[in-house]
Amino acid sequence: MRHILLFLAVLLPCAPRTAAAHPFDESFENVVVALDSYRELADENPDDIELQYLYADMLIMANELDKAEQVILKRVVAKDPDYDMAYYLLSEVYYRQKKYKKSMEPLKKIKAGDMKDDVLIAEATVYLQLGEPKKCLEKARAAMKADPANPGGHLHMGLAYIDLGDTAKGVQHMELSLLMDPYQPLVYDWLKQQYEATLSLEEQIERLGAIGAEVPYDSDFAIRVRNDIKSLKKRIQEKKDKKK
Repeated sequence: MRHILLFLAVLLPCAPRTAAAHPFDESFENVVVALDSYRELADENPDDIELQYLYADMLIMANELDKAEQVILKRVVAKDPDYDMAYYLLSEVYYRQKKYKKSMEPLKKIKAGDMKDDVLIAEATVYLQLGEPKKCLEKARAAMKADPANPGGHLHMGLAYIDLGDTAKGVQHMELSLLMDPYQPLVYDWLKQQYEATLSLEEQIERLGAIGAEVPYDSDFAIRVRNDIKSLKKRIQEKKDKKK
C-alpha cells in the first residue's frame, strides 16, 4: 500500500502549494488528476487510517471540503481520537469554509508538543481573518518562543504589525521570515508591494539586493530577485530618459 501511495505522489502533476500567510491559505492546481485514484484506494481500505488522512488532504486540495470533513470525522478520528494531524486538517477544512471561529475548536484537541508552534501560528492566522491583529501578534510571539526556527512566527508578527499601522516593523519581520524560508513567493510579493508603497526605486533595489545576497546565487529565488532588480533599474533609466 505504501508503495502505491508513493508512486501516486510521484506521478501527481500537482503544483506545489502557493505560499501564503499560512498553509490553510495555499492553493493547488490539477490535483483532481490523482484524486480518483486516492478515492478508490481509500474506499477499498477503510481501516487504513493513514490512507484516509491522505485522502482527506487530497479532498481539501480539490476543494471537496464537506467530503473531507466526513472522512476526517468518520474514518480517522472516530477510530483514533489521538490522531493530532487529523484535527489540524479538520481546522483547515473549517478555515477554508470561512468558519473561522469553528476552525479554532479542532486545534484545542491537539496534544503533541512538537506541534505547539504550528497550532499557535494557525490560531494567529485565524485572528488575522477575524480582524484581531493584537491577538495575532500575541500568538505569533508565542509561536516564536515555541520554535524560533519556524518562519511563520516572524511572518505573522509582520502581518500583524502592518495591520496595526507599523509598516516598518512589519516589513522587518516579513524579511526575516523570507530569509528563513525563501520558498514563500506570496510573502515576497507582499514585501515588494510594501517596498513600492513606501520606498524609492533606489531604496527598493538596495533592499532586494540585501535579500538576494542571503540566498544561493543560482537558486530560483535569487534569480527572481535579480530579475526584479533589473526591472527596477530599467524603470530608473526610463525616468532619466524622459527627462532628457
